[in-house]
Amino acid sequence: MPPVATDDFSVRATATLKALRRTTAEVLAACQGLDRAVDVAERLGLDRSLAWKIWQVGRGTKALPSFAHVPGRGGFRQFIDAAAARGNVSESTLADARAAYAAFEELTRVYAGDRASAGSMLGLLSDEGRSRLETAIRRDGYRSNAYFLGVQAATLYQLDLLLPPDAVHQRRVARVRGHFGLRRNRSNVPWVVSRSTLVSDDGPTPHLVRSPLRRDATPSADEIGPLLLREFSSNPLPQLARQRVREVTVEDVLLPGPLGQVGAADIVTGELIAWNSDARSEIDANTMAVTTPCERLCFDFIGPTSMVGGPTLKVHSTVQTEHPFAHPCEYLIPVTESFENLGDPMYAAPTPEIPHHGAIIDWALRESGVRSLPMTLWRVCMRFPPVPSCVAASYRLDQATTG
Repeated sequence: MPPVATDDFSVRATATLKALRRTTAEVLAACQGLDRAVDVAERLGLDRSLAWKIWQVGRGTKALPSFAHVPGRGGFRQFIDAAAARGNVSESTLADARAAYAAFEELTRVYAGDRASAGSMLGLLSDEGRSRLETAIRRDGYRSNAYFLGVQAATLYQLDLLLPPDAVHQRRVARVRGHFGLRRNRSNVPWVVSRSTLVSDDGPTPHLVRSPLRRDATPSADEIGPLLLREFSSNPLPQLARQRVREVTVEDVLLPGPLGQVGAADIVTGELIAWNSDARSEIDANTMAVTTPCERLCFDFIGPTSMVGGPTLKVHSTVQTEHPFAHPCEYLIPVTESFENLGDPMYAAPTPEIPHHGAIIDWALRESGVRSLPMTLWRVCMRFPPVPSCVAASYRLDQATTG
């Protein structure tokens, strides 16, 4: 069989699912008196779970039925037989429904080979199916990575605050990072809890200057101690070390320690990143490297209120290339999430899973000296983000001008 174009699959799958919905709805309508999923169970004598799936296929509110709602062959046959025995359904209507389901099975066989693979492919055709599919797959990935890598976190957090230029640097970003509920599942293994490279559309931004965000800290770009925020981190403080990779990338490494929940730690750091931009492109990006398996991710991006449109979320694969931002289209990972405008950061609702979330934002604004400036908070939250990946807030440089 010659290779099938992606467009061909989408077109055929959409038509097949629409036909299955239409013919199932016609059978339900012909039975009469089926106004709820429970009516399908009671009138046709079906299991409630099967009746609910049939109802979602025929009467769902979305444009296409979710693959997860389509029953197996035996279940659909049971529905058709029950409708034929107990409902006033014509043979032609039943035949159309059987043919539509046969076409669905043929689609699964030709394009996917098995039902599990078909679920991955067909789940992407609808927002509901895609969200459900991604959550399930991401959860499995999280569990697998936590087992094999020997580490996991409850929540990963990053706050990037765009600051006005100073007398020396054109661009400045205040950054707070948090690993909450970080636990080791394997002994004697150090772990890179964070890795960052500030980039523009042309690649890594060179000549970064990094210093503690806390005003009373001893300025030191190479020591992790001044960067740790004691009021938000575990007590005693986690043992970290900082190392540089290729000058523009910085890694913070958690040293070996106790296993499991006994050694679980909250690690929160704050630093000021400054640089001069001579990039030809008008696009910049603040990135969050995701290398630790986690249940939740939260990325707060704070910029001037005059920043029209806000940042665009891009999630890149870091498996194919060390610099995925240099090829923004080829290495994008499709996700359903996007940044949400939460308005004034002083009044934005905190995320419950992040301890002291509101206090962290207030601290960053105060230490950065921009608490009185008109600022806007954009936030994206993800369940079980893919690992490894790079979450980026992409924006235009002329959008981010602060007075």
